[in-house]
Amino acid sequence: MPSFTEITAYFATNRNRKSDGTYGNRFYEGDARLIRAGEAALSKNAAQGTWNLDEVTTYPERSRAASEDDRAEREWVTLGSSSAFGNMRASGISGETSDILIYLHGAGNSFESSSETLGQMIDLYSQDRAQLCPFFFTYPANGKSDPVNYFADRDDASISGPAMARAFGKLVDFLINKRLEERCSQRIHLLAHSLGNFALRKAVEAIFSNTAHRPVRLFDTVFLAHADDDEDTLNHPGKMRNLTRLADKIVVYFDGTDKLLRLSDTVHLDRLGQKGPNPHPGALVNGCEIAAVDCELTAFDLAPDRQRHRHFLQSSAVVNDIRAVIHGNPTEGRTPVEGVEGVFRLS
Repeated sequence: MPSFTEITAYFATNRNRKSDGTYGNRFYEGDARLIRAGEAALSKNAAQGTWNLDEVTTYPERSRAASEDDRAEREWVTLGSSSAFGNMRASGISGETSDILIYLHGAGNSFESSSETLGQMIDLYSQDRAQLCPFFFTYPANGKSDPVNYFADRDDASISGPAMARAFGKLVDFLINKRLEERCSQRIHLLAHSLGNFALRKAVEAIFSNTAHRPVRLFDTVFLAHADDDEDTLNHPGKMRNLTRLADKIVVYFDGTDKLLRLSDTVHLDRLGQKGPNPHPGALVNGCEIAAVDCELTAFDLAPDRQRHRHFLQSSAVVNDIRAVIHGNPTEGRTPVEGVEGVFRLS
C-alpha cells in the first residue's frame, strides 16, 4: 500500500461559500440546484496519521437559465466543473494510471471533515504507486452530530439529489469524451457512507426522472457503507433499485451492532447498514453484481470506534476488502453465508 503526504481532491458542492474560501452549512445563494466546483489541497500529519485541509480553490462559475422564457424551471449550468475535470486530467492522475473514487459523506460532516476523510480513504485504498483520483460531492450537512441536526441534514441530503445527479453526469460526460480522445480505461468508483446513501438514492431518482437522457452505467463499483437507508432499498423501484442499472458492482457493508444506525432505526425502521439487504435482491440484478458483506465480526484495529460506524476507515479487514474490489484482486477475507447467494461474512 503506497503512502502519500499531499493530495489534491476535486469537489462539487451546493454549499454556501464562506469568507475564508471554504464552505458552510447552507445552500449556495439559497438554491439547492446551484453547484460550485474546485479543488482542495490536503496534507498528511504523519505523526497522527490524519489529513488536514490546507487550501480550497474554487473555480470561476457562471450560471444561466437553460430557458430565458422559463425562469421558474431554470436549470443551472456550471462552468467550473469543466475546470475541475480538466485539472484532474492535467494532474497526471489520469489515463491508465488510476481510477476515480467519489465519496458521499453522511450526517454531521462539514466541508473540511469530508475532504479530510477522503484524504484518508485515498491513502488506504490506493495500490502500488497509482494514487486513486479523489472526488467528493458535499451537501450542506451541519457538521454536528445530534438528533436536531440529523433531521436537518436528512432534509438537505434529500433535496440535493438533483444537483448531485448533474455533477455525476458532467463527470461521466467528460470521461467519455476523454476516453474517445485518449483511449484510456479510467473507471469510477463511489463510496457512500451513512446518510450519504440516502442522498445517493435521491440522486438516482433524479437521474431516472430525466427522460431526455438515457442513463448509462456510471460506476464500476458502488460501495454502500453503513447505509442509513431502508433495508429494501435495492429491491424497491421507488428507492434505489435503479442503482443496479448504473453500476457494474454494488457492495453493501453492514453491521448489526452499529450503534448510530440503531438510533436511526428507532425513527426510520430497518436500516440497510445494520441488517443488510432484506430480502437480498440476488447476486445479479440488471447485469449488476450485488454482494452483501456482514462486518459484525471485524475488529477495529486501525482506530477505535465505539459506535462501530466507520469500518471503511478503521477496520483493516474492510479496508483490504474495498482495496481488493477496486483493484480487481481476490476478496480473500470473505466467507460465503450458506444458503444465500451473494451474502458473505468478513472477519
